[in-house]
Amino acid sequence: MADSPQLITDQIPAQILPPGSLRDLLPWTASGAPEPATPAPRTELIATRHPAVGLPALVLIALVVAFFGWVSAQPFWLSFGAGQPGTVRITACESGRCTGSFESGPFGAERVHVSGVPRGDRHPGATLAARMLNDRSDWAYTGSPADLALRWKIGLGIVLLCGVAAGLVTGITNLRGERRRRRLALWALTMAGPLLLFAGVLTAALI
Repeated sequence: MADSPQLITDQIPAQILPPGSLRDLLPWTASGAPEPATPAPRTELIATRHPAVGLPALVLIALVVAFFGWVSAQPFWLSFGAGQPGTVRITACESGRCTGSFESGPFGAERVHVSGVPRGDRHPGATLAARMLNDRSDWAYTGSPADLALRWKIGLGIVLLCGVAAGLVTGITNLRGERRRRRLALWALTMAGPLLLFAGVLTAALI
């Protein structure tokens, strides 16, 4: 006697599937549909300035640094006692600006700009103790060397601001994806550039 279909199915062990697994095996079910790929975490872009903007700005900043270095050079060295002492004879004073002739042992100069002249001596013929940096200078100072500190400190402050401006125009502040140590290193290099240029101009004025 042939086995009945019921007996055959009773002898075959049924595979027990966990709940929901059948839906996962069927591609046409909602749960079996392929899920969209999860996008990779978006890394923060490094937004630097375009060279067409950054390079001209850096050239302009370098010119500003060179100018203030040149303006601050003689006050800087004279404030530390450098230069040649001598005497200056006032030849003319107009609107508080005086010119005169400087005389010392090593050299002399016929027409130089004179700063630090007391109000009572701002007239032709007045003779005052003065100091000039060297024979190439066209500027003599008659006041206290300590009073010159403010002049070159203002120039140095502007140079430091130029370093900050260089960092801004090159986009260092946009490097948020970089590590803090690397950003600090970039800021240090950016600030060092104007300071080195400032020091170079100071040294050139002394040589």
